[in-house]
Amino acid sequence: MPYFKFKNISLFFFALLTLPVFFFCLSNNPVQAQVEEEECAEASFSIIARSSTGDFIPSITVEVFEQITDADNRPKPGTKIASGKTSAITGIFSYTLKKPSGKQYAIKMNATDKDATAFWFYDSLTLNCGESKEVTKSLSALEIVIRDALGVLKTNEQFSIYAQKYDADNKPLKEKLSLIASLNTGEGGKSTIYVPASSNFINGSGAAYYIFEKINANGGSYSQYDIHASEGNTTKIDYKLSRLKLEMQDINGVSFPANSKIEIFSQVKNEDNVSVLSTKIKDVYTDDLGMVNFEYPAGIYALRLLGSSGVYTYFWDIEIRDQTQTTYQLKTNEEWLPSGGACEASSNFTLFTRDLDYRLIAGLNFNIYEQGVNADGKPYALGKLSGGTINESGQSTIIINPDPRKKYALQIYEKNEKVGDFWFFDQIQFACGQNMEVTKQLPALNIILRDSKGELLRNQLFSLYTEKFDADEKPIKEKKDLVSDKFDSGESGKITVYLAANHPYLKEKRGSYVITLTNKDKITFTEYGINISPSQNLELDYSLSGLAITYKNAEGKINSEKTVDIYEQVQNAERQNILGKKIKSLKTDAYGIASLEYPTGSFAAVVTDSLQQKNIFWNLLIKNRQMSKTELNENKIRINIKDGTGKKISKKMTISVYTLKKTQDAYTIDKKLKSLSSEADGTLDASLAPGAYLFSVSDQKIEYGKAIYAENGKAQTLEIKMSSAEKILSGQKFKLGSADSLSLAEKMKGRLLLQVENNGETWYVDPNTLKRFYVKDGPTAYETLRKFGLGITNADLNKIPVGLDARFEEWDYDGDLVPDKMEEALGTDMYEYDTDNDGYNDGEELINGYNTLGAGKHNLDNNLAKRLGGKILLQTESRGEAWYINPSDNRRYYMKDGESAYEIMRFLSLGITNANLEKIEEGK
Repeated sequence: MPYFKFKNISLFFFALLTLPVFFFCLSNNPVQAQVEEEECAEASFSIIARSSTGDFIPSITVEVFEQITDADNRPKPGTKIASGKTSAITGIFSYTLKKPSGKQYAIKMNATDKDATAFWFYDSLTLNCGESKEVTKSLSALEIVIRDALGVLKTNEQFSIYAQKYDADNKPLKEKLSLIASLNTGEGGKSTIYVPASSNFINGSGAAYYIFEKINANGGSYSQYDIHASEGNTTKIDYKLSRLKLEMQDINGVSFPANSKIEIFSQVKNEDNVSVLSTKIKDVYTDDLGMVNFEYPAGIYALRLLGSSGVYTYFWDIEIRDQTQTTYQLKTNEEWLPSGGACEASSNFTLFTRDLDYRLIAGLNFNIYEQGVNADGKPYALGKLSGGTINESGQSTIIINPDPRKKYALQIYEKNEKVGDFWFFDQIQFACGQNMEVTKQLPALNIILRDSKGELLRNQLFSLYTEKFDADEKPIKEKKDLVSDKFDSGESGKITVYLAANHPYLKEKRGSYVITLTNKDKITFTEYGINISPSQNLELDYSLSGLAITYKNAEGKINSEKTVDIYEQVQNAERQNILGKKIKSLKTDAYGIASLEYPTGSFAAVVTDSLQQKNIFWNLLIKNRQMSKTELNENKIRINIKDGTGKKISKKMTISVYTLKKTQDAYTIDKKLKSLSSEADGTLDASLAPGAYLFSVSDQKIEYGKAIYAENGKAQTLEIKMSSAEKILSGQKFKLGSADSLSLAEKMKGRLLLQVENNGETWYVDPNTLKRFYVKDGPTAYETLRKFGLGITNADLNKIPVGLDARFEEWDYDGDLVPDKMEEALGTDMYEYDTDNDGYNDGEELINGYNTLGAGKHNLDNNLAKRLGGKILLQTESRGEAWYINPSDNRRYYMKDGESAYEIMRFLSLGITNANLEKIEEGK
């Protein structure tokens, strides 16, 4: 052993003390430690969770801890070394450990994020350097299946699993400790949750009991306690929802009617141990068989029923047994008529309103009424339940508590809930708590308003009314009930209005309407017969009617600055035209035109002639919704005065004018009208009202003159020669134009002639005698014309085309252009647009010669029609219906009665001057 000599004893002891430190440093040399670390290879492990059937469980949360022991030497988790989830695809959680220590590891698995569902596995994993291990653990589970009381699988049912409480002796209580999970059975009707058994608790022991709970839709909850989880196994819960079935009958065994209300209460005992009602649970209603099926948890309950007399009947001790259906057949002690009652649960009623093109409609109002049935078995509206207004989205939702036994009627209206309103019956009935959506499509009335010139009427106020009907259910041109007087065409001149068609049950609520509006001159215009169809929109492009008069002289030149007075044209007791109320004075413009905006009718224009007489132009018709145009031509008579040799005179002369009156075969002087002064050359131009006149001049106390019949629209010349041939004698008779009487009668045979210069008298020229016969009015015309009737078979009559004239003011209920009266004669349906249902309306078929009662065309004979032109034909094989063959178009026009005859007289007659009429001999 080497010998070291220390001169200093203190230095010696210092060396002894530092020697261990030196050796310690040698033992912790870094190079040596690195060599040792490289000698321990990495270790890895895989963890798999499986169900009791051996299937791997994906997406399980896995945590790995160093395993330690507590003070009681029980295993516990220490430091966490790894965490993650088992693969959703492979079911494996893998991890690599760089420094395995050879220790034991604890494993935690969890299918939820709750601590109560954590599985703990101790002494399951030990890792040394370079090792690779796989650990598989089976997890205990609860599998829940829910069925109804009869065992039928229920899908998509919500339920919850709770941890169960324990007492001090570790015994389970019927109390919930904490929520573990809220689950759903889904479409498969089954749900599984992984929960630990007691051996898998963190302490490795305890009581693993769970609670199943399902909240019932009718109130209360279904529960099952003491559900035990067994290590590595699946505990299956097949739970049936208990249900009460009631079969309700009266004392005679007659089942209750549908929707009879029954109140269910929980039943308790009072201090006297008598059963009393406690908390009300639900109102239930019988079905069509008088039965109730009520799903509810087990317990003891009581029932209460209210009869129509207002007296309650009770049923006590109604037990619902757990997980089964309990059935009771209950009878009342009297003949029973249950009272109605609103549902306890409210319902949402949503109404969508759309037009026939399925566009949403906003701004309409609606009401829901209880629906009753009258003595005829037809529904009608009782008390109103609720109502609302459709919003900008075209819908409205109201909350109501309906009576499920009852049906409800729906009313929709725009302006007036009593007039023009839509009604829908037998379409709305609720179940308690049930929401309902209803869509109604409504026909639209699209109104465009124009003035008589066709310009849009913007911001025009107007009113809508219903139209009156007579005792025969036919419309008459009268207003009935006001819908609203607040309609406005707006800036666009167009408005859409929603009005109902015929009420399904009430005849007095018809879909026929009237529009009225007042123009800037305070004149009221009215349009009748606006008929709404439930399945078709109606386009009403309405123009105010008017009259445009072009006033010209006899040469056809315009006459500006001419005053024209317009009168209503009426008829006296003899059906002669006379002037009625004066409407307005007009003045022609630079183009000779004067116009008037006025409703439809017959009018007369009055101008002042050269003698300040009224020159009346009759039968100016203003047609509905049109600017009717007419041209008035005044007459002009030029008087030329010559001396006895026939030479023109060269001085002013005084000309006297007389009216003439008609005698049997000539004219005589009636009265003097006025004296006029001629020009220096002896001429005079005058415009006179139509009539017979005598113009005379006086020379040396001898009066010379000549008679003439003045006619509007003609330029006439009258030459007065102061000779003995034109000398006026006392009592002299004058004849006016009879030269061409025979030829004119031939031309006018079969025609209706209208005297345009008198009072509009009508004459019929008999085709056989060529004489004219006066027809005073419609009834007279009907009787008179029938006397000229010629019998005809139906076969021959059908060879003559039917005439239709839109000007005839006759009712056409179905709008097919054929008046109702004619439809009676033809055998077509006046209430059906297309009688033979071939896609063409009756009017179109008649105009084009087609059969309105079947297929094909009529075999028309134009030669026959022409040969019979002007004649009155009577159907000999029917009821003697009369037809007038108009020689202008060779079509037949039905003449049922005096009104029809008057329309034919009015519109098919030909105007004739008095002078020309005189050329046709009058018949007696």
